[in-house]
Amino acid sequence: MNAIWNSIFDVSPYSTITQRHRARIVEIFGLLAVPIALLRIFAIEIDIEGVVLFATLILIGGGIASYFLARRGSLVWAQWLLIVSLMTTLSLIILNNFTGASDMPLVMGLAIAMSGLLLQERGMIVTAVWSLVILVIATLAQGDLTTDFITGLMSVTSYTVLTYLWVQYARVSQQAGYSEEVEARFKLADITTQIVRSITTKQTMQEALTTALELIVKAYDDYYHAQVFLLQPDEVTTSLVASTGDVGKRLLARNHSLAAGSVSIVGQTMLHARPQFSYVDEVNSILRPNDLLPQTVLELGIPLRVGDELIGMLDLQSKKHVVIKDRDLAIFQSLADNLALAINNWQQLETVQEQIEEKELLAEQTRSALREVERLNKRIIGRAWSEYLDQARDVQGLDYDAETEATLPASSWTVSLAEAAQNNTIVHNENTIAVPLLVRGQVIGAMEFEIAGDYSITPEDLELIQEIGQGFGLAAENVRLLEDSQRGAQRQTVINEIGTRLQGKTNVEAILAETAHSLYEAMRAKRVTVRLGTPDNADTPSAVQPEVAQ
Repeated sequence: MNAIWNSIFDVSPYSTITQRHRARIVEIFGLLAVPIALLRIFAIEIDIEGVVLFATLILIGGGIASYFLARRGSLVWAQWLLIVSLMTTLSLIILNNFTGASDMPLVMGLAIAMSGLLLQERGMIVTAVWSLVILVIATLAQGDLTTDFITGLMSVTSYTVLTYLWVQYARVSQQAGYSEEVEARFKLADITTQIVRSITTKQTMQEALTTALELIVKAYDDYYHAQVFLLQPDEVTTSLVASTGDVGKRLLARNHSLAAGSVSIVGQTMLHARPQFSYVDEVNSILRPNDLLPQTVLELGIPLRVGDELIGMLDLQSKKHVVIKDRDLAIFQSLADNLALAINNWQQLETVQEQIEEKELLAEQTRSALREVERLNKRIIGRAWSEYLDQARDVQGLDYDAETEATLPASSWTVSLAEAAQNNTIVHNENTIAVPLLVRGQVIGAMEFEIAGDYSITPEDLELIQEIGQGFGLAAENVRLLEDSQRGAQRQTVINEIGTRLQGKTNVEAILAETAHSLYEAMRAKRVTVRLGTPDNADTPSAVQPEVAQ
C-alpha cells in the first residue's frame, strides 16, 4: 500500500521534509480538483455551458498541471498555479452569479487556508486581497450592498485571521522542533567529539568507553544507566565490556554476559541487528530483570555496526516510561555507529600495538644475536690475527720516509698509534694523524701520517684516510685468509700422505714405526714415543709396549 501511495504522490525530487509535505499537498489537491469539478458540473449544475464550464475546465487543467509540476520538482510554480487556478475559477463563478454562489464564502476560506499552508503569509495575503476585490466587483455589478457581500466579507476576514494565526503557530512549532533537533545534534556532536578525542589519549578501551557512556547518561537525563556489550569470537556470547557507576563495576566483576538470541533486549538486538526496546509492565516483555538494576522501567538496545558487521550493542536503561520516537532511535543509532567505529579503531590500534611489541621484541632479539655474532667474530678475528702475528714475526709493520723514499722496519709504537689502536678512534695531534686498522670492527693495528705544517686537514681528508685504513684492513684480512687456507691445504696434504703410507703397512709394528717417522718429518721432532694399551694393564701379558725412537 505504501508503495502505491509513494508512486502516485512522488516527492523524491525534494530534499527537505517541509518541501516534501508541501509537494504532497499540491499533488493531492491537484488530483482532487478533477473529481470535485466534475461532480459540481454533473451533480449540482444543470446548465454546464458558458462561464461555469470554462471555470471548471480552468480548475481541472490547473490541478493536473500543478500535479505534474510538483512531481517534476517545480514546487513553487506548482503551488502558485494551483492557487491561481482555484481563485480564477472562484472569481468567474462569483462574477457570473454572485447571489447564486451561496457556498462561495466557504470555498474562499478554503482557498485562503490552502494559500497560507503552501505559500505562508505571502500567498494568504494575495488570496485574501483577490477575494475582496472579487466581492467588491460583484457588489458593484449588483448595484447595492447585499447580504451576500457582508457574509462574504466576514468570511474572508475570518478565514484570513484564522489562517494567519495558524501559520504563525505552525512556524513557532516548527522553530521549536528545529531547536530541539539542533540541540539533539549538538549533543550528538559533542559526545562523538569526546569519543574521538578519547581514542587519541592513552586510555584503555574500557576506560574510554566508560567515559563515553557517562557522557551519554549526562546528556540524555531520561536514562540513568548505560553499558556496552561486544560479541565474542564464538559469535554467540555477548559480553559486557563497559558500564556506568558502581553497578557497572559490579557487573564487570561478575563477567556479566548474555547469549545472542536470548529472551532479553541484548539477545534480541543481537539477533535482529536493529533497535529493540521494551517496558517492564507490557505483556510479553523481553526486558530481562537485573537484581542490580531493579528500578529499570524501560530498556533500549541499539546495535553497534561497522559496515555490515555487527560487533555488539549499546544498552540504555531508564527509570521513566519514556516514549521512544523514531527521531530518538535515529539519534541513538547515529551515536551507536560512531561508538562502533571508535571501538573498531581501538581494537585495530591494540592489534597494531601488539604487533609492534612483538616486532620490537623480535628486533631486540635479532640485535642481541647480531651483537653476539659480532662479538664472537671480533674475538675470532682478534685471536686469528694474534696467532698470525706471532707466526709472522717479520711482518710487524714498517716506517716509510717520503723525503728519502726509505722503508725501514717497524719501530716502537708512538703515543698516537697506541691511542688509535687501543681506543679505536682517529687521533689528530698537530701535524700527526693516527687511524686504527679494522677488520670487521676488530682493531688489528694502526697507521700514522705526518703531514706538512702548512697543510690544513679537512673533514674530507679524514674520511679519505679512514677509507684507506678500512681498505687496508680488508686487503690484509684477505691475505691472511689466503695464507691460512694455504697452510690448511699443506697440512691436509701431509695428513693424506701419512695416511697413504700407513695404509700400505701390513702389521702393527710397521704402522707404529711409520707413524713415528711421519711425525718426525712433519713436526721436526727430536724424539717420538708411541705406547699401546693403558698404564693400568701395562704389566699384563696382553699389553703391547713397543717403543720406537728416532
